Amino acid sequence: MKRFTFVAIILIIASSTYFAIAGHTPSENTYVAKVNESWITVHELQREMQQQRAMVIHYFQSTYGAPYNKDFWKADYEGENPEQFLKQLAMEEITKIKVEMDLAQNKGLIRGSSHDDLMHEMEIENQHRREALASNQPIYGPKQLDEISFMNYFTSRVRNRLKEALSLNELKPTDKELEEYYKEVQGQLFVREDTIKFDKISVSYKHTDLDLNQTQVHKQTAKKVIEVAQSLLEQGDKSEMSEIITVLQKQFNSAILHHTIEEFNPQTASTYFKSQPALYAELQNLSNVEHKSFIIDEPAQSQYVLIRTFGEQLSERITKSLTAKEQNHIRQSYLNQAYARYILKLISHAQIDIMSEAYHRVSID
Repeated sequence: MKRFTFVAIILIIASSTYFAIAGHTPSENTYVAKVNESWITVHELQREMQQQRAMVIHYFQSTYGAPYNKDFWKADYEGENPEQFLKQLAMEEITKIKVEMDLAQNKGLIRGSSHDDLMHEMEIENQHRREALASNQPIYGPKQLDEISFMNYFTSRVRNRLKEALSLNELKPTDKELEEYYKEVQGQLFVREDTIKFDKISVSYKHTDLDLNQTQVHKQTAKKVIEVAQSLLEQGDKSEMSEIITVLQKQFNSAILHHTIEEFNPQTASTYFKSQPALYAELQNLSNVEHKSFIIDEPAQSQYVLIRTFGEQLSERITKSLTAKEQNHIRQSYLNQAYARYILKLISHAQIDIMSEAYHRVSID
């Protein structure tokens, strides 16, 4: 995470005369940057800074022992400044989102990619939820999505649709490519001795628009949800994660649960260390033969996390044929990697214009 840069991206710093904002903080609608033809507003940058805030605080505390006080964001630590570091991380994520949303718009998957377009999509989604509630139909997640929860929900959904759209042409794998890919990754798919494979259920308790008391209530609710999830798991080994998620969403419709199957290995360890340090600390002391479930509070991500390790994994498996489910798993794994490379390539060719005067006046405080 040291010395953040946009890799292979040409940064064009626009003239400060582009916006006459001297002497005051720019308004939320002021443009701070442009990715290709998509503008980024102060509001969007500040929203993403709030998302990355906890992780940056943890990074400076764990790296430099930095105290979190009124001077934290303006201080200097061996040439690194928390506020600038935070803005750079936020810009990296926004750039990726803008590239993906523009591509989705070009593919006809969404109407538009501007902030106003996405807020219109949020109103449509919330209207659907209001109508579902009025007609006693089930909904998943909160009754109404705020901007942060909507963006997480919407971008995740668009990415999945985008992967499938690209798989029909740009990323479509041949049988030979899938076969070669399987040969390369079968050791990973069937768990090496230095790999821990686990189910992960997470419940966020981050709500930046709530006061301290409301935030504590929301955190307590998130903890209750994750404790109930663990209780359901411990009722029997046959419990399916999909069934548990469905039960919990109906029982706690104010929470959004995410379930993933992940691997902790030498290749992914550094990512966990940077973005999920509490989880990293737990996983590094486990082995792949342990079957264990535990709950952690992950402050860097502002969420409670339930982990269930698979345990008793074979270090390798040799098969003459694959089931349809395994073939689909390989295809999805291939697409995930191909999609990540494809988006990274688009980012590397993107033109990013920074409106320097407005950008430098954006503050976390």
